Amino acid sequence: MSKPVVGQRLWFESRLGSGRDVIVWTVGRKWLTVTSAPEWDSSPVSTPLGRFSVKTMLAEHGNGKLWSSRSAYQYALTVLSDWVELALYMGRTHPPDDMTLERIAEAKATLGGRVRR
Repeated sequence: MSKPVVGQRLWFESRLGSGRDVIVWTVGRKWLTVTSAPEWDSSPVSTPLGRFSVKTMLAEHGNGKLWSSRSAYQYALTVLSDWVELALYMGRTHPPDDMTLERIAEAKATLGGRVRR
């Protein structure tokens, strides 16, 4: 994600699994602050919800992370879930019957591994 700008809408997902839209309030060199999106906060005065690293988008105190959108967060969850499923499958001691060296080399190249031969 590129560096956020003031006024940009982001998705905040807490460690507890609850999420909501937030608005970027300030952006500095290392930190940014966000405030509740208007539909979440009935207060006429916005209050910052905390500081987040501009580089990692992680909350200063580790209680959550910012995402470019809710769909980006949901996509990351799907990737993680499928990755874990693949890792568990790869824990098998024998390859499937139809596996070839070419397909193994292609998978290794896709995953950034070295291909020997």
